Amino acid sequence: MTLDVRARTILQAVVETYLEDAVPVSSGAVLRRQRGLEMSSATVRTVMAQLEETGYLYQPHTSAGRVPTEIGWRVYLDGLMSPRLRPWDRTRLEAVAAQTGTEGLALQLGESLAGLSRQLAVVAVPRFLGTRLREVGLVRCDAGRILAYFVSPSGLVQQKLVELDIDISADELGHIQNVLNARLAGRTLQELRLLVQQEIDGDYEHRDELERRAFAIAARLLPETAFDVVVVGASHLLEQPEFADVGKLHAVLRAIEEKHTVLKLIEKVLDGSGVKVILSSEHHVEELSELSLVGSAWSGTAGSTAAISLLGPSRMDYERLIPLVGFATELVGRRWERL
Repeated sequence: MTLDVRARTILQAVVETYLEDAVPVSSGAVLRRQRGLEMSSATVRTVMAQLEETGYLYQPHTSAGRVPTEIGWRVYLDGLMSPRLRPWDRTRLEAVAAQTGTEGLALQLGESLAGLSRQLAVVAVPRFLGTRLREVGLVRCDAGRILAYFVSPSGLVQQKLVELDIDISADELGHIQNVLNARLAGRTLQELRLLVQQEIDGDYEHRDELERRAFAIAARLLPETAFDVVVVGASHLLEQPEFADVGKLHAVLRAIEEKHTVLKLIEKVLDGSGVKVILSSEHHVEELSELSLVGSAWSGTAGSTAAISLLGPSRMDYERLIPLVGFATELVGRRWERL
């Protein structure tokens, strides 16, 4: 069905009313919202019934009003709304970026986005895999635990705590640090990790025990993923009527706790450019099938990437959230380009 102006106007009114009230929308509610609509309540009901028959709306139960289907949401997203960045949202995010160091930016930005949107925020920032490093340092914390830190040319530090099944002495740790720094020479962590693996796969058996241990431990110290991921605002799901079912909510929260599940969504955001809305039926991440997302990615000149998303039910304020996510991503990009 190709929607005419009248059908599009009514669909828009249903969507926007449902966004505000979270209850099925009646013909009377449509007329109250669109006061200039020169149609009777009966005509509005007829058009709403047609929109239901063609898959844009559905009726949760007999005698109820209608709510948008994901097809209806998609039509709204693709041409019935006017996204705009609110001045307060801009001011708040700019203040967070100005007042927060790079190491804490992901968390502070995530908390601000979650607070402004009342949705779940996921912020994934580069783990320096695309940044050429100046130095690698190793610190023995206690028996079997090592803290590795990676320093960028700007002095930014990325840390990783590793637990080992053996203890190593300060001399051995110094040797491993020397091995890494001898091969560092302005390389990225991707390159460094590849070199370490090549050393392990190469003439490994002819090295002495200390050398073999150095490369084995070095491989464990290097970060495995391209992102540090911050997930903030899960409690906001409690406020959403869509998650009044406690069992459904617990299933979503358990899935969110698994970072690899969240990374699946991040991959969807990284596939393309600009701010995108991926509805729950479109991302095919089964564990999070109850959630839709508004997400945006940034790619740096050195190969680094970042992604910011807001997750919630299909009933989200997209006109506000799309520019909010886009601006937050722009701020992250500005920061990492300076590193």
